[in-house]
Amino acid sequence: MSGYFIKISFLFQVTSYFIQAKHEIRCLKTNHHKTSPTAENVEDMGLCSPWADYSCCDTDVANKITSPGKYYIHNVLFNQCPTRGNLSDACKLDFESIDYIFF
Repeated sequence: MSGYFIKISFLFQVTSYFIQAKHEIRCLKTNHHKTSPTAENVEDMGLCSPWADYSCCDTDVANKITSPGKYYIHNVLFNQCPTRGNLSDACKLDFESIDYIFF
């Protein structure tokens, strides 16, 4: 019975390795991603530091995510409706994180 679990465990590890390797070969095709992942300086990656060793975004993009500025990713102002109130910092961070990381 323990031999069966060893075989299952081995199969899971091999499968996981190939799935991960296939996933990490290339980056999304956008203006904000590299062509292929490379290492970046972990201290400069801010919120993206967990991916610094194999990153699809450079430190400039990582800093824009970490320190939301005045403009949105496509130069669209975050606070377009000042008479209705500005977006909260948490909301800005959610939008920036999703847009920069995945698009």
